[in-house]
Amino acid sequence: VYEQKIEDLSIHDPLTGIYNRRYIFERFEEIMAEFSRTGKIFSVTILDIDFFKKINDEFGHLAGDFILKSFAAMISVNLRPYDLFGRYGGEEFIIISLNSTREQTLGTIKRLLEMVRQKVFKFNNSEIRFTFSAGISDSQEYPGNRLTSEMIIDTADCRLYQAKGSGRNRIVVSVSSVDGEPK
Repeated sequence: VYEQKIEDLSIHDPLTGIYNRRYIFERFEEIMAEFSRTGKIFSVTILDIDFFKKINDEFGHLAGDFILKSFAAMISVNLRPYDLFGRYGGEEFIIISLNSTREQTLGTIKRLLEMVRQKVFKFNNSEIRFTFSAGISDSQEYPGNRLTSEMIIDTADCRLYQAKGSGRNRIVVSVSSVDGEPK
């Protein structure tokens, strides 16, 4: 029983209950090794809650924690069981989608963004609305023998910052494509 608890604590984020950064990166190295052997495609999405500091400032840190937990739960139940979802840091999250190109993953992330846009999160007597920005990259963007985990994560991260820089509340999947913009 204690060994199981220790293992759970070592791989899960204590606030949200999803995988922690360390565990995601351990698994990611396994995925990279499989990719170099088999060429099996995958994509990486980095999501960031827009204006999270404003939520903390306006509603308090307990509300911020509630939003992080609610967001993580909402994303978790809407991913495939074999996708990896974890807390990347602060209000940033990472999804590694196996057997999925950027375009395929984009459909899922657009659906999630629309769900978050529509949802009113209720905390105590407050109604909180928010959005997120995301950047997506995939293994097909690089020559297989030269792909590193840093490269694909950097690409997704750069696209995330492009999404934030172009107005937030959107998804970037390539240099020329900003998607998921509000209608």
